[in-house]
Amino acid sequence: SAISYEELIIFRLHLTDCVYSRMYLDAVQNYSYLEEQLNEYRVGLVLLDLDNRSLEVRRDKDPRGTSKHTDRSLPALMSKRDLYRQEFERSQINRKLLVDNSDGVRSPEDQVAHLLQWWKEIE
Repeated sequence: SAISYEELIIFRLHLTDCVYSRMYLDAVQNYSYLEEQLNEYRVGLVLLDLDNRSLEVRRDKDPRGTSKHTDRSLPALMSKRDLYRQEFERSQINRKLLVDNSDGVRSPEDQVAHLLQWWKEIE
């Protein structure tokens, strides 16, 4: 079943740039000015996180990944996941939610319902 909620836009904005800049350029990005502006609007930052076992299972299902050119070893994937966690914590966005997207925690439908409930509660 589809879930519709007009106020919610899911978009990769700056966390990915922060992570990949650190991974490939050894550079730390500063998005504090952007985040200050975003905080003036009703913006939330959501990070889908997963445990090591789920990361391994998903890697094994698709060992080459979508990009076909990045290191897909478990230590490399864990390192990238950990960078996302660090950048999420470093972010100055006021409304943040870390969602455990590990296998078996919640169905995709329940994840969406959880996210929408959180969003309604922070209004």
